[in-house]
Amino acid sequence: MKTKRTGRNKIYSSILIGSGKGGVGKSMISANVALGLSKEGLKVGLLDADIYGPSQSHFFNLPERTGASSEGGIIPHEKHGIKILSMGSIVDKSKPLIWRGPVVHRALEQLTNDVEWGEIDVLVADIPPGTGDPLISLTNILKPSGSVLVTTPQNTSINDALRSKGAFDKLKCEIIGIVANMNGYFDESQNKILPLFPSELKKFVGAEKLKLLAEIPFDPKIAESCESGKPYLSQIKNQKQENWQNLISEIHRFLIKKIEKNKKYNRIGKLKIID
Repeated sequence: MKTKRTGRNKIYSSILIGSGKGGVGKSMISANVALGLSKEGLKVGLLDADIYGPSQSHFFNLPERTGASSEGGIIPHEKHGIKILSMGSIVDKSKPLIWRGPVVHRALEQLTNDVEWGEIDVLVADIPPGTGDPLISLTNILKPSGSVLVTTPQNTSINDALRSKGAFDKLKCEIIGIVANMNGYFDESQNKILPLFPSELKKFVGAEKLKLLAEIPFDPKIAESCESGKPYLSQIKNQKQENWQNLISEIHRFLIKKIEKNKKYNRIGKLKIID
């Protein structure tokens, strides 16, 4: 995957969306946060940096292959008004990526620096679960403006979220807040949300001084929307739900300050623009 850096990109902010473990809905949250921020008027790019298990190509029903510019830059796909790049559109989905740390780092450099993102307000990065090499590489490459933690409410997942928080803190990546996914289910007979798991989520959030951005209940329609290639917030009626509105508003409020500051001081993210 040899590419050429174009130097035309202006990415004014970026956020990492991560989790301590897989299977908690991190990629689903990433897809819908990108869509929600776009609906708020931001120019958005979505980077599927989960190179071992890319999901965004499936969620957005992207073509199997991405293209390249005449200068050799990677051209991201565009869906629902956002630019999307996923390893799922670069590598055959039947072939596993058995890569060591240095190879992973080089691949992530190409997926960020050698892509024709153009001028965008925010790059949303769906990062691999855990606290290993990819997280360290992405914080060094992107110099992210902030991060979002995704967890399910049971204590096993919360323990892993605690490790992720520790990693973000050590890497000096500001945490915007935490999203509790599959936080109960709606019981029509009782007309209320009932818990799915025993949880100490509120205790964890309070002890770690985190902002709880949203509690997303289990909803088969969310899973169906991703499987259909049209993520949940691509439909206008779903954008009006209070929990999703709160999530997008909190992240949007955080980013606006970063974007305005970076534009004022001629920066791309935390990097000074060299004219």
